[in-house]
Amino acid sequence: MIFAKGDRVQWESHSHGIRCTKQGHVIEVVAPNTMPTQISSRGSTRPETSYVVLAHVEGERRLRRYWPFSNRLDLIEARSAPMQPDGIAVLITEALARSDEADTALMQLLKAAARLATAINQAPDRVQAMLRLEFRKLRGSSDEGS
Repeated sequence: MIFAKGDRVQWESHSHGIRCTKQGHVIEVVAPNTMPTQISSRGSTRPETSYVVLAHVEGERRLRRYWPFSNRLDLIEARSAPMQPDGIAVLITEALARSDEADTALMQLLKAAARLATAINQAPDRVQAMLRLEFRKLRGSSDEGS
């Protein structure tokens, strides 16, 4: 199975005779015959595409990076396809264009924030929802001032 960054996966781990199921999110897709960059591994490269997963250590609060074997990974939840920065900017532009009091500086700032959030690989759907909420707040305060 092929996974993408952000996919939630699980696998069964065996250590010292103890089996446990681990869950986490894919943070790196590792090309065949290369070492991962997100983890310091003492092993050798793997002939197939593999994945670095950020997961909780059982019984602890901290997160840890794992490099499980690909054939042991199961998909729990696929990350939704990210919206391109231009798509978010278009939503903002359309919303602001509906307002007679659209502020060009505000519009440029919101576009830049949307592009930045997408560029650093945050969850675009959450960013879009946050921007819509902020816009509603701004619209509400401008409506109150009228």
